[in-house]
Amino acid sequence: MLVLDLGASEQFRKVMVQQTDQFVVATGYTMPPGTGGHLIVVRTMPDGTLDPGFDGDGILEIDAFNGTIGLDLFQQDDQKIVVAGVREDANSAYAMLIVRLLPDGSLDPSFGVGGMSELAIGTGSSYAYAAAPLPGHRILLAGAAEFGSSDDVPVVVRVEADGTLDPTFGNAGVAALAVTEDDSRFWDIGLQSDGSIVACGQYDQGTGAGGFLDFDVLVARFTTNGTLDTDFGNGGILLKPISVEMSESAAAMAIDPNDNILLCGHFALADQTFDAFVMRLDPMGQDDAGFGNAGLVIFMNAPMDQFMDVGALADGRVLACGTSGGLLADPRHQVLVRYLPNGAPDPAFGANGQVLTTVMGGSDVANAFALTAAGRILVAGQAQMTAGRDATLFRHLNEVGSAVGEQGGFPLMSVTPNPVTAGGPMRIVCQGALPGDLAAELVGPLGGSVPMPVRRQDGADHLGLIVPATVAPGVHILRLVAADGAVVGRARLVVER
Repeated sequence: MLVLDLGASEQFRKVMVQQTDQFVVATGYTMPPGTGGHLIVVRTMPDGTLDPGFDGDGILEIDAFNGTIGLDLFQQDDQKIVVAGVREDANSAYAMLIVRLLPDGSLDPSFGVGGMSELAIGTGSSYAYAAAPLPGHRILLAGAAEFGSSDDVPVVVRVEADGTLDPTFGNAGVAALAVTEDDSRFWDIGLQSDGSIVACGQYDQGTGAGGFLDFDVLVARFTTNGTLDTDFGNGGILLKPISVEMSESAAAMAIDPNDNILLCGHFALADQTFDAFVMRLDPMGQDDAGFGNAGLVIFMNAPMDQFMDVGALADGRVLACGTSGGLLADPRHQVLVRYLPNGAPDPAFGANGQVLTTVMGGSDVANAFALTAAGRILVAGQAQMTAGRDATLFRHLNEVGSAVGEQGGFPLMSVTPNPVTAGGPMRIVCQGALPGDLAAELVGPLGGSVPMPVRRQDGADHLGLIVPATVAPGVHILRLVAADGAVVGRARLVVER
């Protein structure tokens, strides 16, 4: 557990892992008194130690404008870091904000004005809640903007590599939905394999007959040029009510390797408590009958349950995080839940698929998660401490790599444990007969191989071996090699110290 206290109220909203070196980067804000917030970007080394090579101490704090907040981030293929969020001016008007950083944490002078791009979309305030990278270092944003009134309209925005609006996308860079009520928004965005743009959020239906605000889960798909995809939903828009005349909102989404759409969020009940949900749709927006109850899984643990992030794991399991607890000042916990591919709670994870984490018994929330190369789960959020609220990064064990082999024309080969400790034992199980004379080798991430003897265990397809203590940590390929040199099995293996 890493807790960041900068002397005010802090929160992490998003986290990522740099693929090149497994350093951890998180963004959010610190809220000194009398300000609209200071955007923060924090980078740690893989063990959670602040990285002195990033802005000198591992913490970048931006106190520009009247206030700034970081809400999403990603790393470009040139190692630059892009952060999206909002800025507030002296008149309390908001605009979308993109910050691009060089790998050392300094502002990129080639982007926007001094590394920051302000995008005043519409005629009033605008907000960038999520971002996604595009080829050529262009950027997609999802959020909301005001047009001609105080109504918040869901928008998707495309930005050029220099931080300016892309005039070839939508209407002068902006794709907006038609709305009739005050508070419709896109909270997240993603891309399907053909480049189709999917955004999710909430659609305001006004006040229902019971006198409650009525929001529906909103999903929309756009073509690559920013027009609604009429093959999806109703003219490109899909509304998914869960409770009758009550509020539901999709806080986050993920696109799995099969282009299915995973959504998570919460919905209100008549007593104004919340239940959390995970929803899976097929690539065209139809309910996935193979997941939960007609594509829907409901999480009910406490009076206030909310999911804030969701993702598809390598083996088809689903991970979600959020908050769970009581009303008002009652304690809330960070919650992490893992589901099997069919939507059932994963009994191998926590207690019946869920883990509740409490720091000091106050109000805690998990806003987002990311996976390390070794399969560990990094969770970004906030915890209520004795003197206020601080930003938190937790790392959990996951073992999602276990029994997940590479195909590539070879028989399925499961490896346990995975990750494995250098110098430790491991077990291999293959589906199919194996030659009598076998050896194993580890091919490292930078090339080169390490041979390892294997021994038969309790079956013809069960093998055991010891990983040499000298093997460097990282992601390796484990190969089974027959006497004639032919490779007869292969799996990914993560080695740790």
